[in-house]
Amino acid sequence: MPSGDSSAAAVFCVLMAVEMGLPSIYVLLPLVMLGRVYYQCHWIGDTIVGFFIGSFWGIIGVTNFHTFVPFFKEITGDEAWTPIAGQLPLI
Repeated sequence: MPSGDSSAAAVFCVLMAVEMGLPSIYVLLPLVMLGRVYYQCHWIGDTIVGFFIGSFWGIIGVTNFHTFVPFFKEITGDEAWTPIAGQLPLI
């Protein structure tokens, strides 16, 4: 308690929906939650709490993403990587 998989899925979905402009990615979240219940790894309440915790941290990550990016660019030294909403970085 809570479901870490549901939390991770919620963070992933929020970040991808906002930063990459993919609102249809939210389809994954209930599938992950139902899968955890189906395989009897968690109760439904565990996945719901995981959803709320993950959504909270996803929103925190989205609101602070552009603050974190210069920090990560400084650590890695990669000046060519510039995140643009809706585009994947070229590697």
